[in-house]
Amino acid sequence: MRILTLLTLSFLLSSTSCYRRTIDDAYLNLLTTRLELAGSNIDSIINDCEQAMIDGHYFSGGAPANYMYFIKHANQTGEVSVPDFHIDQRNQEALSNLDITVNFDSLGEVWNVKDTNNFSYKMSSIFDEIEAKKDISPTIVTTSILNHVNSKDFDSPLYKLLFFKFLVGTINTEKGLQVLLPPYPDTPTQDVQLDPKLVLEVVVDGNDQVMVSGVSAEVIEIAPLTKTFLTGDGAPTSQKIVSLKNQRGTSIKKYVAVYNEITRAYNEVRDEVSKTKFNSSFEDLELTQQKEVRKLVPMRISEAEPVAD
Repeated sequence: MRILTLLTLSFLLSSTSCYRRTIDDAYLNLLTTRLELAGSNIDSIINDCEQAMIDGHYFSGGAPANYMYFIKHANQTGEVSVPDFHIDQRNQEALSNLDITVNFDSLGEVWNVKDTNNFSYKMSSIFDEIEAKKDISPTIVTTSILNHVNSKDFDSPLYKLLFFKFLVGTINTEKGLQVLLPPYPDTPTQDVQLDPKLVLEVVVDGNDQVMVSGVSAEVIEIAPLTKTFLTGDGAPTSQKIVSLKNQRGTSIKKYVAVYNEITRAYNEVRDEVSKTKFNSSFEDLELTQQKEVRKLVPMRISEAEPVAD
């Protein structure tokens, strides 16, 4: 389900139609400027991320075809998790904090020519297709992506940058959500049989109503309920799993909002453990210390394919 990272982009970037080269270049220049103002460099980020994909055996190299291979593989297997993706902390922070929202009209041009090759049009088309099908399973999402995106698109740093932007999308525990995207769970947990007391069931139904352990809940309540589950009853947090399910008809926006509240809870628990054990916030710990905290608080989220109403 992690391919939602690519999907959410279309929701954020719906815009008027435009010439591809002009609008794509303007958008890329805007993001490049934002990165430079933050003291980062787009080429460094892309090179670092591509190397991380190679090291994790997800890419055989940085060629555009490898991006499409990754998406096609996700389409065939329904699995998009990348547990062994490690990049420089500065680049990760730059990507995580990069504001990708933009009002294209504010760029000083009037975009009034419909061109099906521009980035915004493609992403908007993908979003519309998936919304029409009312199904956010990985296979459906990647099929829509493959209908509109091709290998040649990844010749552009714009597509590469945003591919990795969503791959490392994360939450800042103090400032809240930077972009509506969940990070990857640390451990795949599908089809795991556990003591029911060690599983928190979260269900989003076809009407976007949320149930936590069989009780109706608002999105704002999910993070505190999840934290209570993770830290309560004396059982080790490392043994616990959050089971997230959705019914057909669940909107993408609601599903991602729920997922983000769950990951927010994990991040807050990790931060609390870090301060207790090392007297420092999780993000300020050394890598070895972060790994130790992750072992104590592994992000274990089990996602299931959409179920019938």
